[in-house]
Amino acid sequence: VDGLIALANVDYKAVGLEGFGKPDNFLERQVDRWEGQIKSYKQLYDYEWREIPGYALLRDWLRANVPASFKAGVIHGDVGTPNALFTFEAPAKLTALIDWELSTIGDPLLDLAWFCNGIRDERFPGHIPEKALYNVADWPTRQELMAHYAAGTGRDMSDFDYYLLLAMFKGGCILEYKVAQAAKGILSKETGILFDRLVRGNFTEAEKLIKLIG
Repeated sequence: VDGLIALANVDYKAVGLEGFGKPDNFLERQVDRWEGQIKSYKQLYDYEWREIPGYALLRDWLRANVPASFKAGVIHGDVGTPNALFTFEAPAKLTALIDWELSTIGDPLLDLAWFCNGIRDERFPGHIPEKALYNVADWPTRQELMAHYAAGTGRDMSDFDYYLLLAMFKGGCILEYKVAQAAKGILSKETGILFDRLVRGNFTEAEKLIKLIG
């Protein structure tokens, strides 16, 4: 998270990245961008669109609850331990973020939300997020990471549930391509079953969060 704080604090114009992305209406464009992704699998894999429980609810909620404003910055797009390098000696320290193919200029809060979707939420005691790649009991909670990030960046966290839900929508749309590939025999049936569970669990978690926040 300290790495995300440092990234969010980069003045992208000062370092020559003003033309790297299109921050105008970044949040307003996100639902259409990722819905276009999931529906493109029909052209790529001749994969018929399927109704996923919770998908439409999440999509419509996001369109109706876009934050009024945000502070643009560099975003990585796929932040997580698989895309991070650490020092070998304990205590491990972040040395680099890798795999920048989804990076752009947008809202850095989406990076934090993407990472936090694998982290425990104090509002759901005992729940292990579908996206968790490690023992979440060994990590701070979402709320603790939010407070740390806010202190380091000065960013307003009052709309963070929106970003959590947007990250879930993005993640579900991306992961569905594994289901599409398995359905066409490109990947194994077992892989398809695994990713089907992940996709469905992702949208189920989003539905729970929407009901919680009202």
